[in-house]
Amino acid sequence: MRPIILKKPQGTHVCSICGKEEDPSHWINESEMREHKMCFSCNFWREMLEKDSKRSPHTWCMIDGTHYVIGPENDSDPFRGFGGAEFQIEFFDGTRVITSNLWCQGEPDDYWKQKFPDNARFERNLKWTTFPSGTQHLIEV
Repeated sequence: MRPIILKKPQGTHVCSICGKEEDPSHWINESEMREHKMCFSCNFWREMLEKDSKRSPHTWCMIDGTHYVIGPENDSDPFRGFGGAEFQIEFFDGTRVITSNLWCQGEPDDYWKQKFPDNARFERNLKWTTFPSGTQHLIEV
């Protein structure tokens, strides 16, 4: 009996950062993933790092290892981060921001964590909590 030779799907590559094998053709940002030889997650955080470097000060923050973007308050878009809930954020430089348009991007993977140090805190003691259903919510502790 001859052995069956399995071929990698065309276009699959190994991420140059984390080593994950992925086929970029499954994603909308395929060309960037191929150019940088990255998986979706590593490419996402690479893009976020690049965007953060171009954002105005105090429009993004890292709090307890989680990345957030502060959207415009005068935005006419009916969709607001966290459903329009109000958050008070204090940056480590002393700047305070009150927003009802906070968007969460999640926690960077291990390689990327060092590139995104915390730069702020919630003024109220909020923590991500996972409920038995598996859903996560920010709650005051």
